[in-house]
Amino acid sequence: MAATQPELILTAVANSPAIHSTQSSEAIDANSRLELAEREATLQLQKAEAVTMAVRTARAELRRLAGLRRAAEAEAAAAAVATVRAEQDAATLRQQKAAGWRPKVGQSVFVPRLGKRAKVVAVDAASGTLTLQAGLIKIQAAPDEVRQQ
Repeated sequence: MAATQPELILTAVANSPAIHSTQSSEAIDANSRLELAEREATLQLQKAEAVTMAVRTARAELRRLAGLRRAAEAEAAAAAVATVRAEQDAATLRQQKAAGWRPKVGQSVFVPRLGKRAKVVAVDAASGTLTLQAGLIKIQAAPDEVRQQ
């Protein structure tokens, strides 16, 4: 059976180099778009990884700073307690001096720098220095370094 003229034209067009060129350029364009999409996906993945790392670093820094803040708050609270104790100790010392209290041998006194009680074992009459014994420890102290019990 003989091909009709329209069929021959279609065959000629399909076999023409211009059509093959268009098809191959479309394939090249598709490959280029695919490569571009892959590069964009890789870049987005790298950006996401960088953001994740930045978030981790920021969280670690926040934890470190929170720890420093807690330590500073604890230190401030301890300083406030120490200030109150020092003020109380100064008031006690003023009261002792106002009353004219002097420790005597055999008397039990509180030694703030040791945080313990001690017994007066000797008093130097010339200098007023006290010899104190707190357990096995013997120390020398001035009368204003001890508090009445």
